[in-house]
Amino acid sequence: MAAVAERSEGGRLYASQRNRFFEGDELEIMIKGVEPVKVTVSDLRNEDGEAIENAPHPMMKLSFACSADVPAGAYLRMQRKDG
Repeated sequence: MAAVAERSEGGRLYASQRNRFFEGDELEIMIKGVEPVKVTVSDLRNEDGEAIENAPHPMMKLSFACSADVPAGAYLRMQRKDG
């Protein structure tokens, strides 16, 4: 699991990070009873709204551009890359 959604508003998804991920990574939004939705992380920002290249710290508050309506508590999953 990459992160847990806190809210989505204004075209941004706000989340609490669990495992490191980077700008450009593809995540799947996991919502109970709904097919996973794939999103590519873009315009990644820290809690203060500063642009960042990755989310390196567990429990870090962050946001990124996302047009999907994501409920609080949804999981953001990242497929592990082989190699």
